[in-house]
Amino acid sequence: MSLDKIQGLGRYDDVTITSTEDYDHYLRRNMLHPLRSLFQNTQSTVLAIVANFTPATRSNGTDWKMAIRVTDPTLGARDTITWITFRELHKMPDVHNAGDIVYLEGIKVQQFNGRCQLLTNYASRWEIVPVDRDVSDLHPMVRYLREWWTSAAQLSEPSARPQPVAYTDPGARPPLPPAVCAGVSTKSKYFKQVFELSESTRFVELLIELLHIRDSDRPNVRRCLVTDYTENNLLQDIVDISTYPRVPGKRLMWCTIGGDIPGMPELLANHYYRLRGAKVVVDRFDGLHVAVERDTMYPNKKLVNEVHESLPELRPLLKRRAKCVGGGGGGGGRVSAASAEEKDGGGAVERPVLIDTTKTKPTTP
Repeated sequence: MSLDKIQGLGRYDDVTITSTEDYDHYLRRNMLHPLRSLFQNTQSTVLAIVANFTPATRSNGTDWKMAIRVTDPTLGARDTITWITFRELHKMPDVHNAGDIVYLEGIKVQQFNGRCQLLTNYASRWEIVPVDRDVSDLHPMVRYLREWWTSAAQLSEPSARPQPVAYTDPGARPPLPPAVCAGVSTKSKYFKQVFELSESTRFVELLIELLHIRDSDRPNVRRCLVTDYTENNLLQDIVDISTYPRVPGKRLMWCTIGGDIPGMPELLANHYYRLRGAKVVVDRFDGLHVAVERDTMYPNKKLVNEVHESLPELRPLLKRRAKCVGGGGGGGGRVSAASAEEKDGGGAVERPVLIDTTKTKPTTP
C-alpha cells in the first residue's frame, strides 16, 4: 500500500517528540487535527491508531459498512472515536489489527448520539501503516504514536494506561468530556460579533457569556443579559442591573430565548453559549437586541448550545473578557469573598453580586 501522504509530512531531521504536548504541536504544524480538538460539521485530516474494529457488514443499502475505533495521545488510551466507512467490500480500509496506524484525509466530523464520529465520503482518502511494519523511516509523529500505543498495550490495568498530558501553556483549559466533538466551527457565514450587528442584520450566530437571567412577560421565555465583550453604539446603556463581572461601555445586550427550543441546555449565569438563528432587532425600548425562537421550518433544530471554556473557538472572547474586566475565563471569573479580601490585603472589598436565576432581581450574598 502506498504511504505517499505519510511519507510526505515534511522535513523532520530536527524534530524530537517526547510528550503529548510535542505531538499536538507537530500535528498542527503539519495541518493535522488532534482527536481531542475536532470540530463537528467540518472536514478534517487526522493521524490516529486503531484501538479495535468490527469486520465489514452489509448495510441497509447497496454498500458495506465498517466501524473502526481510533484514538491518539491527545484523547487517551481509554477513549476512542468511531470511524465509519460505507464502501463496496473490496474498497474497504485494509485494517486487520489493533495498533494499525491510519492517516485520514478529508474526513467528515459529526456528532451522533452525543458522541464524536468520523465519516468517510467518496472524496476521503486514507493510508494505513500495519502494526507489524517498521516505522523508523517515517515521521517522528508516527513513531511517537506507535511507541505510545505499545506502552499502553503493555499495561494490563486500563486505569494505568497513558492519559493526555496536562499542557503547560498558561492559556490551556481543563480537558473536555470523553470523545465529544470540541464544538461547532465558527466558519459559518452567519457567525458575527456584536460590534458587527446593525439595523440591516437579520439573523446571526453568536458566541456569548450569559450574565443575568430574568423571566419574561411571555410564558416560557427567558430574558437574558449577554455580552461578547465587543462594543456597539446601538446597544443601550444598562446601568440599573448589577452583573458580575461588571462590564463597562456599551457591551451588554438583551437576548430573549424561547423555552420550547429543542435540546435547550440549562441557562446559567457566567456560562458561555452559542446562539444560532438569532434574530436581530433594533427599537427605541431595548436598542439593539436579539431573539432566539423555535424555527418553524426546522422545528427540531437545536439553536442554543453551551460552549465549554476549554474550546479553541472561545479563546478570542476570553481574551476580550480579560482585557475588558481584568479577569480570565475559569468558571466565569467567580471569586470568593475570602480570596478577594486576601488579594486586597485583608481590607474591605466590594463583594460581587451573585445571580439568582429563579428571581427577577439579583441578590447579594
